Amino acid sequence: MRTTIDLPTAKHRQLRAIAAKRAISLGQLVAELTDVALGINPTNDAETTLERSPVTGFLTLKLGRPISSEEVAALLDAP
Repeated sequence: MRTTIDLPTAKHRQLRAIAAKRAISLGQLVAELTDVALGINPTNDAETTLERSPVTGFLTLKLGRPISSEEVAALLDAP
């Protein structure tokens, strides 16, 4: 869907530079940033989430599940 938003000139320049560096359109960048802001997981992977820490306020990327020391040891012992 097309829409119009007003951005301060400095923000527009920053966003345009980020989009160019990533070789994506400004619209794609804004869509990705809104996913992050809304806490939406665009990968549709139930085990991958982007969450904001209630303690620090930083974004945390969670991938998969925690693994035990026994699982690590088993992998290290595998041929």
